[in-house]
Amino acid sequence: SLRAIEPRLKDAWLATGQGWGATMTRDFPVSRIDQCWHSHELIAAKAQVLPLDWSDHRALVVDFLVPLN
Repeated sequence: SLRAIEPRLKDAWLATGQGWGATMTRDFPVSRIDQCWHSHELIAAKAQVLPLDWSDHRALVVDFLVPLN
């Protein structure tokens, strides 16, 4: 189902994620259902998954670099 977007967008977790990337559920994360796809103009610098006390998911946090050209 992702084949249509893969040529146009990048998966930030696959580019820079470290550790376990699953986000669902918070207490037993076995699925990576929360994703961040971005254009080729942006550069994913860091991706991490953090637990949230108030959600049943873990948060996917991505830092980006924006080229200045």
